[in-house]
Amino acid sequence: MIHIAICEDERNLSILLENLIYKVIDEDTDFTCEIDVFNCPEDFFEHREKLYDIYFLDIEFANSTSNGLDIAKSISNESGTIVFVSSSSRIFH
Repeated sequence: MIHIAICEDERNLSILLENLIYKVIDEDTDFTCEIDVFNCPEDFFEHREKLYDIYFLDIEFANSTSNGLDIAKSISNESGTIVFVSSSSRIFH
């Protein structure tokens, strides 16, 4: 079982990402997965005791003083892969 965390404040994007992950895992592997979705860093930090194999982290959150880099720093000593996601085009300029 692969444990995946998604932390994304835009609901439509978190749903899209979750559906894509399930599709890839269902079609291309013999694995199963469990996905937890968090809408902001504070929600993620409240459930911090759980460890994940893969973390999909938004970089910026509209209504939070924390960001995806803060989450990444808090999990940097754990095993697991961190993938940063963003719908902001200014991040890539």
